[in-house]
Amino acid sequence: MQCLLRGEIVRDRRTTKLLIAVFLIVGLVPIVGALETTPDVVVAASDSSAADKAAADYVCDGVNDHVEIQAALNALPSSGGVVLLSSGTYNCAGIIAPKAGSTLMGEGESETFLKFTRDGRINVDREYITLDGFHVQGSGYSSGVKWLGVMTIRASHAKLHNITGTADASIQAVYLLVHDPTVYAPTLQGIEFINCRAVDTGTYGFLHNAWGTTNKVIKDVRYENCAAINCGKYGAFNPWITGFDFAELNDMDGLRVKNCLAEGTLESGFHFEFDPKVTNAVLENCVSRNNGQKAFPARAYNPNDMSTHYFGCGYYAPNADVTFINCTAEGNSMNGFYTTNGGKLYNCVEKDTGIGRTDFSYRVPAGYYSVPTRSVNPSTVMENCTSITSRAYGLQVDLANNVKIRNFHLIDPVGYKGKGSSLGGTNGQFDNSEVSIYASGNRVETLVWAKENVNTVFSGQIVSDAAKPFVVEGYRTKNVLVKDMEIVSSTLPAGSAGVTIVGTVPAGQATLQNVKVVSTGSPVPTPTVPAPTPTTPVTPVPTTPVPTTRCWPVTLPHSPFRKLLLPLDARNGYWACTSFTRCPLPDWWNWSGAWTPLTRRSQRLGSLLPALIGNAWWYNGRAPVLLSTASLSPSSMRPFMFMGRAWPTRGTLTWH
Repeated sequence: MQCLLRGEIVRDRRTTKLLIAVFLIVGLVPIVGALETTPDVVVAASDSSAADKAAADYVCDGVNDHVEIQAALNALPSSGGVVLLSSGTYNCAGIIAPKAGSTLMGEGESETFLKFTRDGRINVDREYITLDGFHVQGSGYSSGVKWLGVMTIRASHAKLHNITGTADASIQAVYLLVHDPTVYAPTLQGIEFINCRAVDTGTYGFLHNAWGTTNKVIKDVRYENCAAINCGKYGAFNPWITGFDFAELNDMDGLRVKNCLAEGTLESGFHFEFDPKVTNAVLENCVSRNNGQKAFPARAYNPNDMSTHYFGCGYYAPNADVTFINCTAEGNSMNGFYTTNGGKLYNCVEKDTGIGRTDFSYRVPAGYYSVPTRSVNPSTVMENCTSITSRAYGLQVDLANNVKIRNFHLIDPVGYKGKGSSLGGTNGQFDNSEVSIYASGNRVETLVWAKENVNTVFSGQIVSDAAKPFVVEGYRTKNVLVKDMEIVSSTLPAGSAGVTIVGTVPAGQATLQNVKVVSTGSPVPTPTVPAPTPTTPVTPVPTTPVPTTRCWPVTLPHSPFRKLLLPLDARNGYWACTSFTRCPLPDWWNWSGAWTPLTRRSQRLGSLLPALIGNAWWYNGRAPVLLSTASLSPSSMRPFMFMGRAWPTRGTLTWH
């Protein structure tokens, strides 16, 4: 079969080839590799251009377009191949089922649109299928298929790239990854989602599930640069809609989630149910904000009253082996991070948890929440984590044993009943643990509240004019040591202990060692933030953490290719700026001296950008600085760390 390609595709390829030729001539980049995938069969929509239709093997008429698409897929050889959907809108009232080894490819989320009605959807029921580069919309599903997804993945080794999807409340998910033994009996594994989004849905964005009783574990799933935005905002499939639900009825082993966003969902942003077994899961450089949009509980918890059941978390991962690295939670309703029995957090930031909520009669928000956490050792690990202006507790850990909290920063919590944190205070158990904490703020009477602690050691610094900045209390208290603790205050007497040991503590069971008040006699200064001494986590912390959902300006002031590259770099919300401007970082953001690039990698020409940005503002935790290239030589190849990756570039690099 002779393949006729769209004129625009040909023009795009010619442009890309020309760009690469120019870059190679000037010696800035190595050979980039293959250009675009060549389609075997081309399909045009009823509203495609005349040129598209003339170049197509199949032309749709706007009614039951899934028939032509399926015919194109069926025309591929048994070994698979590529079907290209040209720019346009495809109205599909039935199922599209790609064959094994095939690719269904559009021309981009803003070019190719698939609109599914009357139970239409895409079923990935064979192995090694790729879906790439289109927008899907599903609506009006019947009760017989409501537990499926607009895209339902039921076979291993599927790849979903560059897809934006939405759906109404008549179906369970936009992206459903489900083990269904009636369709695919082996273990479901090796799935990847890259640059995929679920936006403005009435249902779950990304959902993992399992049916039946065998092979319920889903293995080796990867998400990168994916987003779930406003899931549950326009109607609700059920009251529990989340952005990403990685473990509903399925077990999960080998999950990697990087540079992903959950925002504005009805319930939690990133979610694992309590009962499934979750092992070897890592979330890195993710952002979860403004989640928990449904009504805050107005009655006491009742197992039989669903209105009292509430998650509202940025990250909900109870009873799970989940590691969070450089993740951010901001403005979530109930908890920023909910982790117990295996949770590990490194360099995470929580801000403004509980904002907008005022009635805490039945549920009290906490930036970091870990209750109960006592079944593994260590049960919870937090290193170099920060809570900023939480609207109730910044940190709440209870019914706890073997907790490791190191270099935790508690900044100006609003608190609950005068307490900025609660360690054993609400349920009366915090045992065999260690806490190094650096707390500041004047909005609460007590920043650190330790109640009913056993065999626990505290250290750090408190900067506050509060009357009782650190309180130890409880009849159960035993062998509590507060050591190397400095309390900076303008109101407490210099040289006093500054730690209040309540009379309920048995005699001799709370000891102070090298604890003192430093009286400033003036307004409270900014607390000293010591250099972190992190312990190596299970998964190595990346050398260049990137807060990926914050789109910093980037400039190419000396590049002749600036006008050409910036429009491409703006694709999918990856913003760029043509003006020469420094990055307006919030004053609370601190990356502790780590070098952080101020742009995200371009989708189409990402491999070219490191070599082209000869002068770009980087942020080093203190102030923007200039990165420049020097001593360019075609014979030398040096690794250039860009966006957390080692990119090959020609020449050596110097810092200015």
